[in-house]
Amino acid sequence: KKLTFQVMVLNGFTKRSQCIPSKAAKITLDFVNASVPQCSQMDMKDLCFPPRDASSPHIMENRFPGTFRQLRRLTRLGVCPNYTISYSVESEISAPFAVDGNTTELVVTAPLDREEVECYRL
Repeated sequence: KKLTFQVMVLNGFTKRSQCIPSKAAKITLDFVNASVPQCSQMDMKDLCFPPRDASSPHIMENRFPGTFRQLRRLTRLGVCPNYTISYSVESEISAPFAVDGNTTELVVTAPLDREEVECYRL
């Protein structure tokens, strides 16, 4: 099941009719009713990366730098405590992406311009 929120910050109380949806951030929570498998039953790809879902990774042009995608599934942090998982960005060309080692998030480090590069392969 999915729960979606439209969130915005305002200086005071505002009626819903006065909210501007284009200025809101969209937050989606996915709820999965399942138990976490044991480490020996885990596929390493599933341990290290979230499942592919309907939201394909797409970045709007000239987007502000910041978090783009969570790499590691937070629900699987304690499944294989003896494993050390680390991430890095590898690209054939210079790419404005980095990995935050503390949060395992893929981060955009600079605004993207389609006239310079339209597609990055990481």
